[in-house]
Amino acid sequence: MRCSLRVLFRCFLLPSYLLIFYIWLSFEAVVPSNPSLVFTAYTNATNWHTSRQDLFSPKSFAVPRESVVFFFPTVDMVLSASKLVCGLLSQRYAIHVLLYNRHDILSGALVRDSDITLASCPRRLIVHRTIPTTQDGFPLAPWLLQPNFQIKVLFSVQEDRSLLEGLFSTRELVDANITRIYIPLAQYAYTDWIGSLSIDQLQSVYIHSCVLHSLLIPLKTGWHTPQITFSIITHNRPQSLNRLLQSLSSSLYFGDDADLNVAIHIDSSADPETKRLAQEFSWLPESHVKINQRIVHGGLLPAIVESWYPHGNNSYGVLLEDDVELSPLFYAWIKMAILKYRYRLLLLLVHAATNPHVKLRNPIQHVPLPIRHQPLPTEKP
Repeated sequence: MRCSLRVLFRCFLLPSYLLIFYIWLSFEAVVPSNPSLVFTAYTNATNWHTSRQDLFSPKSFAVPRESVVFFFPTVDMVLSASKLVCGLLSQRYAIHVLLYNRHDILSGALVRDSDITLASCPRRLIVHRTIPTTQDGFPLAPWLLQPNFQIKVLFSVQEDRSLLEGLFSTRELVDANITRIYIPLAQYAYTDWIGSLSIDQLQSVYIHSCVLHSLLIPLKTGWHTPQITFSIITHNRPQSLNRLLQSLSSSLYFGDDADLNVAIHIDSSADPETKRLAQEFSWLPESHVKINQRIVHGGLLPAIVESWYPHGNNSYGVLLEDDVELSPLFYAWIKMAILKYRYRLLLLLVHAATNPHVKLRNPIQHVPLPIRHQPLPTEKP
């Protein structure tokens, strides 16, 4: 009798218990710890739909992708920024487009959908438009903070910045930490290089010194972080200086007026024409122009060494002699090089410090810079 019970336990009951335990472990590994991730399939913004079949389907466990929003006044702006949009789509980011009307954006609007086709890539985008209504205000915060959006970066036009900043000043949107990038209308046609940047390189993120023990001060990454100073060194060459200043004024800066400064360094024996050009030079509206003239003649080496001093961890200097002429897209290369390499390495180090099991391989590998020069309206073909 004992032998029969022992055989029954070994041959039938024990394998059954092991099978049940294996099924339980498999179920725990598949079902996410956050129940809200299960309810990702929906029919509209208010009616959510789940079923037993959807609960265990692979799509039901998909985490929402990081998103980028383009907040534009017209559909022509979307077509102008099509290369930027296609570059972000190639990185598998979700793109949302909302077209607003400048005249009734504060009076209230509803959202209706349409779709457009981009010429730069064979993709169709769903475009949300605002229409006038009798409501008290446009529900921008609920639309941006939908759980399936996961918005990190928002692009809009610099001409409407003062109007749009009032909409983004609500408590919900401030806490959401959405990086807002304002670029002039006419410069979106030259923003294809921004499409090669990741959301981590565009979004403003604070990195505290406790993460990396070698850093003594908190760091910040993102589009608005770099502060660049152009230091011009000149001496008795007014014609070449005038050419440099004109090329500096006609270049594209993609809305970074407040983060740029110019310092003109003149030797003590400079001619009156060089001094006049430096004093009369006016640049971007929000930028600052500083003129430094030596009292005692110092020569070329002291002029270069004393031309720029960093004033912070995110301060960068560009030294320009008066015999050079700048490309209209020179700032695009500088900005992308800083965001892609300087902060990319920092983000990789932080990721390695917070995830010890992750091994970095070739953290400073070369990534080609896809700067393709396009003729500007001021250039001859």
